[in-house]
Amino acid sequence: KHQTEYKKDLPAINLTIVRPCLESVIQNQTCNLNIPEEDYDNLNIVLTSILHSTETSQILGILVFVSLLNSLANPILYAIWYPEFRKYATLIPSWFKKEESVRPRL
Repeated sequence: KHQTEYKKDLPAINLTIVRPCLESVIQNQTCNLNIPEEDYDNLNIVLTSILHSTETSQILGILVFVSLLNSLANPILYAIWYPEFRKYATLIPSWFKKEESVRPRL
C-alpha cells in the first residue's frame, strides 16, 4: 500500500503491550514481547507504517547529516581548542620533506 493509505487505515492497537519493552530497550536491556496472536498482525501493520514512513526517512536523513557535520567539525575544533594539537599539526609538513643525502668527504 501507499504510505498515506497505511496512515488512514491503521488498526487500533493496545500500546501498553509494547511500552514496557520500549522502556527496556531504552535502558539497554533485552526485551521479549508476548503478544497475543490476535494483536500480532495489527502490530506488524503499525510498526511497518512507522518504520517505512516519510517522516522516519527524513529524521534518519537529518541524523546522518548531523553526524557527518560532527565528523567534519572535530578536526577543526581540535585545531582551535588544543595547543598541543596545533604544535604537532605544524610538524606534519616535515613528514613529507626529503632528507638530504650526506656525501662522504674525500
